[in-house]
Amino acid sequence: MKIIICGGGQTGQAICEALWKTNDITLIDKDEQVINELFSQYDIQVVHGSALSPQILSDAGVKEADVFIAVTNDDEVNIVTSNFAKKLGAYYVCARVRRIGYYEDRDFTRQALNLDQIINPEFRSAELMNQVIHFPEANNIENFADGNVQIFELPINATSPLIDLTVNDFGQQLSSDVLVCVIKRGDDILIPTGDDHFEAEDTIYVTGLPKDIKSLTKSLHLKTKPLRNLFIIGGGTLTYFLLQKLPTHHFHIKVIESNRMRASELAQAFPNIEVINGDGTNQQLLLEEGLKYYDASLALTNHDETNILINLFAHSEGIEKNFTLVNRPYLLKPLTHMGLDTVITPKRAAAEKIIRLVRNHKATQQSTVTHFYQLVPNEVEALEFKILNHGKITANPLTDLELIDQTLLLNIQRDNQRIIPSGDTQIQVGDLVSIVTKHKDMNDINDFVK
Repeated sequence: MKIIICGGGQTGQAICEALWKTNDITLIDKDEQVINELFSQYDIQVVHGSALSPQILSDAGVKEADVFIAVTNDDEVNIVTSNFAKKLGAYYVCARVRRIGYYEDRDFTRQALNLDQIINPEFRSAELMNQVIHFPEANNIENFADGNVQIFELPINATSPLIDLTVNDFGQQLSSDVLVCVIKRGDDILIPTGDDHFEAEDTIYVTGLPKDIKSLTKSLHLKTKPLRNLFIIGGGTLTYFLLQKLPTHHFHIKVIESNRMRASELAQAFPNIEVINGDGTNQQLLLEEGLKYYDASLALTNHDETNILINLFAHSEGIEKNFTLVNRPYLLKPLTHMGLDTVITPKRAAAEKIIRLVRNHKATQQSTVTHFYQLVPNEVEALEFKILNHGKITANPLTDLELIDQTLLLNIQRDNQRIIPSGDTQIQVGDLVSIVTKHKDMNDINDFVK
C-alpha cells in the first residue's frame, strides 16, 4: 500500500514506525533535518518541501497514493493539503486537527472539502480518560468487540495477593473469565504461558467483560470507589472535550486555569463546574482550593514538566488517582515508577487511530482489522479482526491450529456473545477475534497460523 505522510513530528514518526516494514511510505516535511533522520531510521522515501505545493505533492506520488495522512502542527495546513491530495488523486485522505471549532464542525468540513477522515488527538484522549474515570482501578482501558470486552492495565503493588501466583493459579483461584494477556516487568514484555508468575511492580494487562473485571478488582482489594470529585489543572482543549463527555451534574469538578479569558469561556460553557482563574503551579493555591479533598487530580496544562510536578505534589498530598498529560512520548518510560498512574499522550492516541484506519484499508479477502491498540508502544499490539471468509483460521478447532510464537488469542465475539477460546472452539465467518502479539503490521488473521 502506498502511504504519504505529511509531517514528520512525533505522530508522523509513530505512524512510520508502525507501518514502514510492509508499506511503501513517502514522508513530506519542510525540515531537512527531520526527513534525514527518519530516512536513516526507516526504509522510506522522503520529499523535502511544503505539502501546500501541488508540485511537492506530485513529486511524492500523490496520484498513486492509497492513503494520504496530514499530521503537521498546523490545522489549516493539514486541511488544505488533504483537500489538494484528494483532488490530485489520493484515494483516502485523513487530516489531524486540534482546534475545537474545526473538530466540532468536522462533518461539514469533511463534506465541503471532500475529506475522508478528520481526527482530533484531544478528543480521542478524552474518550480514554472518561473510561478510566468510571473504572479508576485501571491505569488504562481499551474497548474491543463493540465495547463488550475490555483490556485493562493493572499495576501489581508490593502487597498484592497476585505476587508469586502463576497465570494458571490466577484462572483457578481468582477468575476463569478474565484472561491475562501481557505481563510487563521492567523492560521485559511477556506474552504469558500458564507457568509464568507475577512479581511486585509488574504491570499486567487483562481482558474480559467489564462486570468480570470489576469482580476481579474487588477480589484483589483494589480501589473500587468511583471518582466523583475531580480537580483539574489546565482548561485547554483536552479539558473541554472531557467536560463534554462527563455528566457534570453527577460530579464535583473544579478547574484551575491561568488564562482569564479561557477560564471565563469554560465557566460559561459548563455552568455546573467551578472554574478558578489562577496559577496551577502555585502549591499554596492548590491547597487553599482543597486539592487534598478530591478523589483525583488531572494535570492537563500544555507543559509536560508542569503536569508531572503538579501530580507529584498531588500524590504527596494523598491523592491516590492522577491523570497526567504528556505530549512527548519519550518521557513515558521514566514516569512509570514516579507515582503517576494514568498518563495521557494525545499524539500516541491520534497515531493509533490513524494506524487502525490504514490497517482497515488493507483488508484481505479473509479478514479485516477492525481495531488496533498498542498495549506497550512499539512492543505489543492488540488487534481485532472481522472474519470475512473461510481460511486457515476457520479450517479446524483451535486445538488443531498452531499459532506463531509471541501471540495469544484473547476473545471471540459471535452474535453479541463473548466466547473464551478453548481447544474445542472453532472460529467462524462473521466472528470478531481479538489477538495480542509482539509481531507488527499483521493485516490478515491467517498469518498468525503456522
